[in-house]
Amino acid sequence: WAHWALPALGVSIKKSEDAGPCSQALISMVRAVLSNICPGAIGVGIKNNCPMTLSLNYNICMHTTKDSKNSLFFIVVPLGFEDVAQTEIYNHLSVLYPELGPCKQSKGGIELELPLEIGLALNHLLRIPTRILLRLEKFRCRDFPKLYKKTQNYAWAPFLLGKMPKIHVTAKKSRMIHTGRIEESITKGLQDYFKGYPPSKALQAQGDSTLSPPDLYVDFYDDNCQWSLNVSGEPLYFRSIKVQRHVMEAPIRENLATALLALLLQQYKQAEKPILIDPMGGSGVFLSEAWAMGTPIDRPFAYQFFKKNLALQITGLVKESFFLRYI
Repeated sequence: WAHWALPALGVSIKKSEDAGPCSQALISMVRAVLSNICPGAIGVGIKNNCPMTLSLNYNICMHTTKDSKNSLFFIVVPLGFEDVAQTEIYNHLSVLYPELGPCKQSKGGIELELPLEIGLALNHLLRIPTRILLRLEKFRCRDFPKLYKKTQNYAWAPFLLGKMPKIHVTAKKSRMIHTGRIEESITKGLQDYFKGYPPSKALQAQGDSTLSPPDLYVDFYDDNCQWSLNVSGEPLYFRSIKVQRHVMEAPIRENLATALLALLLQQYKQAEKPILIDPMGGSGVFLSEAWAMGTPIDRPFAYQFFKKNLALQITGLVKESFFLRYI
């Protein structure tokens, strides 16, 4: 319950004394108990002075898919490297989440369902993707009032903690193509939601208020709106090791270097570990990536704004580098 926001309450009382005061007291009691729950409607039925039913009617889908335990993630990868990126994902998830179902690969990305914390933890492990998006909600929308209402009623509190995110809007093949008005409608809906559902102290304690909230991506295509949160923050090819080495002009991006190294390793059939020699090292990107392959990425990520401490222990779950630590 702590991940959701306070609902609207409705009470039905039949054949009971003091119906008015009783209904108000019951509303206050339920509000006190269920102070953080998904926006919806609580229905309480009372007959002959005895509470008979307590039901929750909610039509807001948070970040979950049909499997309520899992969240939907879209992992953005460089064009042409989808296969090698998917291999990297499977290698890590074979340890972290063996029951993973099939992934949906598309041009420039891979979509998969994972428990929220495992999906967030992939930011520390994956070295080929560019960023990781947490899919929130997808719905059909052809007018601005519906977009505003949908935004106002969505459960944003667990992710934004009452702070306005940076909004990125794209619109193609849709009736709503004015990206400026789309952003205005969402901004107004978020502001009104934050007024009605401020984050609880418990939610705020889970995050790191010194960071900025994750960016919100709003994509309209064929009159369907997709909301996504960039839980990586800066692109994943930004490594903490970059500040520790000399950087030449226009070096290759780290994730591309790792993808090329992975393709190179697929052709290596010897039993012993290979030794990598780069006679034209430049900034040393290939060597540094080979050195760090199989180790977690140590840098801040956007998801830490709303979940600063992952229950999942990352250290020791990644595989040792296939290369000798030789430079």
